[in-house]
Amino acid sequence: MKSIKNETKPPQTKPAYPCLKITKPDLPGYRTIIMFTKQYSGVVVWRSGRFQYQIGVYSETWDEPNFEPYHGSITLYSDDPMEA
Repeated sequence: MKSIKNETKPPQTKPAYPCLKITKPDLPGYRTIIMFTKQYSGVVVWRSGRFQYQIGVYSETWDEPNFEPYHGSITLYSDDPMEA
């Protein structure tokens, strides 16, 4: 009996934006969720640990390969005492 192996790469799928992505767990020191609006661009919507950017910071240079899809939810609210 003989066989032939045909290797194919899975089709490249274009990510849908907007989307939520969280830093991969192997990155030391922090976890961060970015709402990506397009490739490499988005805003910080949640952070823990020692991440240098505050919630609400927008960038067009996020290192997107260091993030993975986040399937939970995020609730945004204002803590401004003038709105109470």
